[in-house]
Amino acid sequence: MAMHKMVNGIKVDLSPEEEAAVEAEWAKNREAAKQKIAERNAKVAEQEKLKASAMAKLKAIGLDDAEVAALVSKPISQKQGG
Repeated sequence: MAMHKMVNGIKVDLSPEEEAAVEAEWAKNREAAKQKIAERNAKVAEQEKLKASAMAKLKAIGLDDAEVAALVSKPISQKQGG
């Protein structure tokens, strides 16, 4: 793929070295983005795991579903639009 740059208002082809540098930067950015997504997904998975564990523990001490829901849900006054 031919890449270009503007030099004094004139469109100039990038040298092979410049193209390689651009491609390397793009590859680095793609990898960084993939890493951030993977880290975020891992955090979300860990939070879901902790939430499930907490719910199981609350039920194990004898709370029913309504009581657990009352403990973990936001009060009506704090919900959006409320």
